[in-house]
Amino acid sequence: MLDQPETSILEQNLRFVKNEFDDQLTELFNEQKQQKSRAPFKMVRPYPGMCIKAFKKGEKQKFFINICHTTEIPAPKDISESELHKLIENQNATDFKVPLSVTKPRIGKDKSGNSAEISDVAVNSDFFNRKIKRGDGLFYHFLITLIFESIEQKYNIEIDTTNFVQLQNRLCMDTLVEHQIYNRDVKMVEDFHEHGEPNEMLGADDSDKIFIGTGDQKKTSKKVLIEELSPTELKKIPSMRKSVSKDNMIEPEHRLFNDYDKDNKKMLIAEFYMPNVIDIKEISVDANDDRLLIECRKYGYMFDGFLPHKVDEKKTVAEYDNERMILKITFRV
Repeated sequence: MLDQPETSILEQNLRFVKNEFDDQLTELFNEQKQQKSRAPFKMVRPYPGMCIKAFKKGEKQKFFINICHTTEIPAPKDISESELHKLIENQNATDFKVPLSVTKPRIGKDKSGNSAEISDVAVNSDFFNRKIKRGDGLFYHFLITLIFESIEQKYNIEIDTTNFVQLQNRLCMDTLVEHQIYNRDVKMVEDFHEHGEPNEMLGADDSDKIFIGTGDQKKTSKKVLIEELSPTELKKIPSMRKSVSKDNMIEPEHRLFNDYDKDNKKMLIAEFYMPNVIDIKEISVDANDDRLLIECRKYGYMFDGFLPHKVDEKKTVAEYDNERMILKITFRV
């Protein structure tokens, strides 16, 4: 039997250094992961919902409002349209509070290439899909009025409530920006729904305060998560009207990003927001190793584009989440 060669002192030292380095990396990674989980807020990029073209009061200047949605914002209390109507009639509509995240107005381009101000307003996805997305009804007009007042209170911009329209062939103007959703805000909404009592202003400092149940609010640049309407604004809510159907082919809002499976194999994920679609059978998906074609003729959606990576077309998987209204396509890179 041959004797096994002894491990050299140099090799042992190298192995020790390598193991120590690996341990440091693991410790650093775990520490960063824990810090991320303890972060007081989440950066959220919502999904597009609809675009409102409005005008500043007394001016001809356009002001676009992207109404978008995310599951990271809590939903308002689930009430019926008749219950909301009764609250408005009894001047108790301030009891119905809608959590909002309103971004600072930014300069973008309209379809003609002219400069215009744009603000994104995010609400809960379930609330949007069930109450708002059809573009009509009491909840829709209630939210529009609420948004106009929120923008005026936050940024001192008064919108003409008599001159606005929902764009039928565009889900958003410009690219949606990320929203910073604080954990304490979410908890405050949940506590409010549970106990039904307004909280005082909360916030780490004067630069980030939340107003809830405060009645007549002063104009402020502070973040407003939960808004309520003043009695004056309640009178501006118009009656219900017929919605306009969308009959032109449009490219659905989408995003592409890389991810890894449980075996650490690289994947390319494509997500398409396709409201109104009920079943994946309504969607046609055709993909090869570098190109993707998606069609939904029933609702006028179409996407035709090249992929950023070569993919294995035989391992492509498409699935549709009818709650989030998201078509998800997974490619093996």
